Amino acid sequence: MKRTITSLLLLIFISLNAAAQKHVAGEVLVRLAEKSSVTDFLADFNKTEKSLGELTLKKAIISDWDLYLFNFDTQKSDASTAAELLGVQKNVRYASMNRIAEERDTEPNDSQYEEQWNLDKLEVEKVWDITTGGTTADGREIVAMILDGGFDVNHVEITENLWVNPGEIAGNGIDDDNNGFIDDMHGYNFRGEMPTFTYESNHGTAVAGILGAKGNNEQGMTGVNWDVKMMMCQAITDAEIYESNYYSYRARKLYNETDGAEGAFVVTSNASLGFSNDCDISFPIWNALLDSTGLVGIMNVGATVNGNLNIDVAGDTPTSCSSDYIITVTNTDITDEKVSSAGYGLETIDIGAPAGNSGGTPTFTLSPENGYRSNFGGCSAASPHVAGVIALMYALPCDLIGEMAMSDPAGLALLMKRSIIEGAEPNSSLEGITVSGGRLSAYRSMLWWQSYCANPSEERIDVDEYINNFVAETALTNAYPNPADDLVTFDYSIDEYRDFDVKAYDVLGRLVYEKSETAAAFKKQSFTIDTHRWAEGMYFVTIPNGKKTEAIPILIIHQK
Repeated sequence: MKRTITSLLLLIFISLNAAAQKHVAGEVLVRLAEKSSVTDFLADFNKTEKSLGELTLKKAIISDWDLYLFNFDTQKSDASTAAELLGVQKNVRYASMNRIAEERDTEPNDSQYEEQWNLDKLEVEKVWDITTGGTTADGREIVAMILDGGFDVNHVEITENLWVNPGEIAGNGIDDDNNGFIDDMHGYNFRGEMPTFTYESNHGTAVAGILGAKGNNEQGMTGVNWDVKMMMCQAITDAEIYESNYYSYRARKLYNETDGAEGAFVVTSNASLGFSNDCDISFPIWNALLDSTGLVGIMNVGATVNGNLNIDVAGDTPTSCSSDYIITVTNTDITDEKVSSAGYGLETIDIGAPAGNSGGTPTFTLSPENGYRSNFGGCSAASPHVAGVIALMYALPCDLIGEMAMSDPAGLALLMKRSIIEGAEPNSSLEGITVSGGRLSAYRSMLWWQSYCANPSEERIDVDEYINNFVAETALTNAYPNPADDLVTFDYSIDEYRDFDVKAYDVLGRLVYEKSETAAAFKKQSFTIDTHRWAEGMYFVTIPNGKKTEAIPILIIHQK
């Protein structure tokens, strides 16, 4: 008797679990007996069985295996019941709901990813659910320029993410694209006046690893971007730095002028180096170059000094430059406190980013010759996090970003800066000593863009307002028109960009409609239901409302 009860409970559990699995509403997979006619099967089934409405063939999945995908009427049945019914039909070997596979996290398989505490601080995995970088929504290859003293471009984590100059032929000794540099396939070594790179120290390789080490390649780590292309500019003197900035400027300017046929879509640059002098006084050319690069669409990022200095007073280059086209970065540690040996300034330093230092918990990153290091920190490590997030934001599925990239590149660069600063995670150790008063958050910057892309012409909603108004438990939902006739549209809010089930019940609690919807990321969050076949009366439709589900009453009254 006990075994019978146990078996019954197990059967009930399996049935409930099957019904709860994510699946495509109105679809069922069926494998027919060998050499069965799908046409004959449908004719016979629809003649004798009416509980699914009319069963129709959507497509042959594998004809050689007699595996087919059918549609049925969701107002007549749910997918679990349909699969059970079809499974007992003559000439059916297999039937199931068309289930949606569970995603096993957007966590890369890089072997030492767990050591990258810095990426946890950014909540970047929530962004990787949407994009891991690489290209814009309209297919433009995103490029980040890295300005540093040297690079090991042969590192296994870097080679796949190197920018490749489309106008140059490797190794032929000719300046094919007439930009003044021979064989500059991946950028240029301005220190050695040659197209190949050297590494006098670990510095540049470590910086590149943070910004764009290849992700999900079963190697040691991942960058903020898994797939961004990195343009390397090797420099150490101010003259070489100017040459580097001008190199990226000309590449992006040419890209704009040729609508992408030539040049490079450089969207950001990172400088984890600088000078302890006031920018506008001592380095006005650098400031002017920041303006020039910004006007063609490049948002520059600079690391401030590794010293507890007020940059508003002490000055620093590039982080005291007055150009609007630079984001200046200080350093925070694993406890989310500003590192004591890191610059600050209410007017000059924009934001903090997680990097730590060698005396505390540093950043895990790359070292030359396919090596890794766990002792890299300071503002040099903080800055490429910001540049990496900028490049990642360009890959969001927002059509407006692609449109503005060509129609208003300077305006888009400034919007990117706003998304970084206004999307900062509030931080008490940075409040009052930085512009944003916060630490970099890739996720909150993405929410900023969700708000902007969904309502570009409306008054700006800052990130906290957006979270409170659109993804909080108190978020508002809406149905219109209500009463409705043939169509009713629902506005909804959702805490994560995920699939969700919509169900409608009549006043007796009977399920009359079920469909899986995909969250409208970076668009107005809404969907429409065709109700012209629904009987007149009151219904309740369940839709996401922030972090919970709400039942929205609608009244159907058909026009005579």
